Amino acid sequence: MPAFFPKETIERIISLNNDAQQTLFKKNIVDGVVFWTKNARPIMPYLHELDSLEIPYYFQYTMNDYPGLEPNIPSFWNRITTFIDLSEMLGKHRVIWRYDPFLTSVAPVEYTLETVLRRFEFMGNCLYKNTEKLVFSFLDLYDKLPSGLNIPTKEEEEKIVNKILELNKIWNLKVTTCADPVRSTLINVNRCIDPDLFKRLGVELEDPRKRDNSQRNTCWCYPSLDIGTYHTCKHNCLYCYAR
Repeated sequence: MPAFFPKETIERIISLNNDAQQTLFKKNIVDGVVFWTKNARPIMPYLHELDSLEIPYYFQYTMNDYPGLEPNIPSFWNRITTFIDLSEMLGKHRVIWRYDPFLTSVAPVEYTLETVLRRFEFMGNCLYKNTEKLVFSFLDLYDKLPSGLNIPTKEEEEKIVNKILELNKIWNLKVTTCADPVRSTLINVNRCIDPDLFKRLGVELEDPRKRDNSQRNTCWCYPSLDIGTYHTCKHNCLYCYAR
């Protein structure tokens, strides 16, 4: 939605407002917004409308590097520049880097684990100064997953985690997983919709320990309303469950 329907997305958020409601921000009933995107450039000119209504927001920003598997996303350096520009515009705590998902493939492009980790390292070296958190996940097996894409083995998962921890000695990011069980005291389970971050942005959500019961059992997100819709994204990434 931020990439292909930016104006409509902002209008939809604002349409949820109701001046009769009394909340922390008396102008609206929207406590805050979390954007998921791979390209924030189109929505950036409209974000001031949320600022004017005192609606806090932040970005879960997916930045992978799988040419051939992500056919319609902007070029590598275009995406790097957008990420950095957004971070400088909002503050790096409001632009969270998601590497989602880790995978290997044999078709339509071959990606060995070594290739994936090398590309991940290069991307991280470009981004780490412009974010505070890295969220990662492993590819999940689902019915519409194309042949040729592979979920990491347990041994590969261990190599990925070890590589992340090695790189993070330099990057010094908060490292979390998105609903993936990883055994490490240095890696936490993420709350993509995060009461602690909203508190940092000035929003005291009711009972911050609440979890969204409509999500997977391993999801720790705070309850929210999803305004996205399947089959509307034109990026057409081959590994995406929403294709």
